Amino acid sequence: MIITHHAIQRFQERITSAPRDAVETFIAQDIKHGDFLYSYNGVEKWRKDEVTYVVERQNGAEPKVLTLYLH
Repeated sequence: MIITHHAIQRFQERITSAPRDAVETFIAQDIKHGDFLYSYNGVEKWRKDEVTYVVERQNGAEPKVLTLYLH
């Protein structure tokens, strides 16, 4: 799973200022154990607790976490 710099930045701003590698691991696990909400035009929304992740999936490529937001 690819996690963009933007998604890591948002996580560090809104949740914790943990190091990049810890944030990447946390996000990947959160999505793995999260709830799939929906997919539209290759963009998926996943939710775990109060965090929604925006993930892009295109033509069998590795999923890419674009951003996240809190509820």
